[in-house]
Amino acid sequence: MFGFSHADTDQSWASINFGIDLDLSGSAYVFESGNNRGNFGPYATGDKFQVAIVGGVVKYKKNGTVFYTSSVTPTYPLVVDTALHGNGCTLSNVVLGSSTGSSAKVQWLVPDHLGTPRMIVDQTGTLANLKRHDYLPFGEELFAPAGGRSVGQGYAVGDGVRQQFTQKERDVETGLDYFGARYYASVQGRFTSTDTSRKSIKATTPQTWNRYNYTLNNPVRYVDENGKWPTDTHNRIIEKAFRTLDPKLVRHIQRGSESVDRLGASPRTLYESNAPQHAMTPGYKVKQMGSLEAAKDWARNEATHFINANMSQAKDYYQKSNQTNDEASKLLFTVGAFESFGKGAHTIMDGGSPAHRDFQVYDVRPYEVMGYLSPATAVAAFAWDMKAHADTEARQPTDAEMNKMVDDLRMQFLNAFGKEAYEKAVPEEDRRATEERKKKQEQ
Repeated sequence: MFGFSHADTDQSWASINFGIDLDLSGSAYVFESGNNRGNFGPYATGDKFQVAIVGGVVKYKKNGTVFYTSSVTPTYPLVVDTALHGNGCTLSNVVLGSSTGSSAKVQWLVPDHLGTPRMIVDQTGTLANLKRHDYLPFGEELFAPAGGRSVGQGYAVGDGVRQQFTQKERDVETGLDYFGARYYASVQGRFTSTDTSRKSIKATTPQTWNRYNYTLNNPVRYVDENGKWPTDTHNRIIEKAFRTLDPKLVRHIQRGSESVDRLGASPRTLYESNAPQHAMTPGYKVKQMGSLEAAKDWARNEATHFINANMSQAKDYYQKSNQTNDEASKLLFTVGAFESFGKGAHTIMDGGSPAHRDFQVYDVRPYEVMGYLSPATAVAAFAWDMKAHADTEARQPTDAEMNKMVDDLRMQFLNAFGKEAYEKAVPEEDRRATEERKKKQEQ
């Protein structure tokens, strides 16, 4: 099997996030993180298979023709990954490279605390090729010569990078940003349509009464991930856990956590196969295993594996960031370390949610018709149940819930980044409080 992986944790085929399996029977299969997406017909000598990223979407091609498009949004960075069936297997006549035959163009997006790319560095790493972007608070871009900016400083129009304000794609024709549920007009600082979710209005928060507003009219603090009601419960838990950590690093942890729920326009949290990442049990696994408890045990193991894999990745990236003298590489490894930590942290925090506790079952099959959330009654039922789920999570965590999640995050942080980093991130009184609570649990 060959394809792409975000965190190449081992040699197993299940760790390949986007892969093509050329089976010994002569058929080509697509597997994504161990999930079989189907049999896509036979292959023959001379066939050329490709796993490609096109506009942020993963596409699988055979001899240049797309035969499957993934519904899972990739998490960057990605590496080429392969896996063999067993000992003694070999790969023959395999060519890994770009589809054009020329060198692939690599660009690093250096974001601010909101995730907005402010500098774009190419593979040369030279300042001469540096591209820069500045924005007003609500996302309207500032070009040269505004405020002394110049083309020579990198403020050039039309650099081809579509990920702009808060990393959302900007339509070059309309100038609107795509947020998944609706479009946003940065010039007006408003969405172009209303928020249709039932959570968009709260009587105690007047800013929510305007259903076109963006992030409660506080765009410097909040980020709207999908064009719906902005939630920062996870972010508050992270901020409480690491009160003295550099705010930029806190934001990277938060971005990693947010990516487990949604990356770009892909609503990851709605995929049943991802339920263990949210401390839940997928309904299909209960049916498959014929036992609720067995399925829950499987989900717990998967959640533990997801946490450990990301924490291990965080530790590895952090060590590499401390070993390199190259500033660009140090930045990339640091960002990767804290965002990987945030992904694992998300599962830990979801485990403390009353809507997820004890690995409750998440099952979309009751709403499905012919494999889709189809007739109006099914969509309405699904939306109503999702609202009830969100309402359960909307309340503030109790002191006991908050302390449990905070303590677990701190212990994971200590293990991933070491004592020195831990003491910088957590003030002494907070460390003592965590130690005392841990001792009580052990008694």
